[in-house]
Amino acid sequence: IYFDEETGRKSRYQTNIAPPTFPRTFDYGDIEGLNLPNKGLIHGEQTFHYERPLKVGEEIFCYSKVKNYFEKKGNFGEMGFLILESFGEDAEGGLIFSSTSTVVISEAVRKVLVK
Repeated sequence: IYFDEETGRKSRYQTNIAPPTFPRTFDYGDIEGLNLPNKGLIHGEQTFHYERPLKVGEEIFCYSKVKNYFEKKGNFGEMGFLILESFGEDAEGGLIFSSTSTVVISEAVRKVLVK
């Protein structure tokens, strides 16, 4: 159903649908004031919730927002945990999916950010 067009046409969706974690590849834009480095971050966990399947070829409007931030002391120093919520909507503004992800910010990266 993800890549075979005939299977997609014969499915209840009548087209191919995206794999469950595919929204991870989307561009969610920038969050004003959140200037994280491109390297040194750790991808923690991520969950996805679907209101309906994401159909191949759909135009999706995506955005993210900060849900929470907290710090914990670990073996390698103070670690930051940034919780982000991301959303994908169709052209009419209907929610297709949402996801929650955790970005772990190590002590080494935190020191660079605080400068």
